[in-house]
Amino acid sequence: MSTQSLSHVSYATPNSIIAVGAIFPILSIFAVILRFYTRYVQKAALLVDDWLTLPAMIEYSIQLLQVVALGCIKLSVLYFYRRIFCTGKPGLFNYVSQVMIGLTIAWTISFFFALLFKCGTSFYAAWGNIIDFKTKCLFIGFQNGLAISDFLFDFIILALPIPKVCNSIDRKT
Repeated sequence: MSTQSLSHVSYATPNSIIAVGAIFPILSIFAVILRFYTRYVQKAALLVDDWLTLPAMIEYSIQLLQVVALGCIKLSVLYFYRRIFCTGKPGLFNYVSQVMIGLTIAWTISFFFALLFKCGTSFYAAWGNIIDFKTKCLFIGFQNGLAISDFLFDFIILALPIPKVCNSIDRKT
């Protein structure tokens, strides 16, 4: 397979996005249902911590999909750049954009799984009490890492075509 045909391979297909979008909310709903069922079996009262799992479950599912959405947006811009600027023989922009595509895919997968396993395998801690959340989950450092790396990737991706555009303008004048 040639380098040119590999540059158009995308692992973020509509079917994979639909699958992720369907599976993880279902798993979240299942976990919350099991929590309510356990309270029912134990004949324990449903208290505030139980009811707060409902909005937490929704927010957690949205967070997982947010990382995938951000990665897909970044990849969309990078592939758009490649369509515009990689029309001739391979050059520096071709290689740099391929590296950025690889890094973006790695970034998306890494933060997706980091978010998914932010409480290790103690998935209940994401919807449990505050003590479980604080002792078993990574939050502040993870959120900062996500925000800072997201900003840096966006900055690099937006700055990527500037030399090509400036070079093109210089040739015309």
